[in-house]
Amino acid sequence: MNDVVKIHNAHEVAGLLGVDYKTVLNLIRRGHLRALPGLRHKRITGMELNRYLGVQPAAVTHAQTAPARPAGSVQMKDKSLVNPAAKAVAPSVAQASQRK
Repeated sequence: MNDVVKIHNAHEVAGLLGVDYKTVLNLIRRGHLRALPGLRHKRITGMELNRYLGVQPAAVTHAQTAPARPAGSVQMKDKSLVNPAAKAVAPSVAQASQRK
């Protein structure tokens, strides 16, 4: 496994994104892009740049989802936490509270 962390300075990130250096500084200041702690030179890790761009790392694999089933083949269950009897009472309670 490769444990080397790629670190870019703000000028390199500006070139990679195709924007001005000051735009990168504004992204850091607004919190859209996180820089490593430092006062003078802004350094951005490769992982942070990928997070900003929305790029998923190639090493991460997502679990496969189950195949879709034809409509109507599976009955849906009511997963709400509200009792069905309470659902019938709820509209009348709401109307009573509006009358006050």
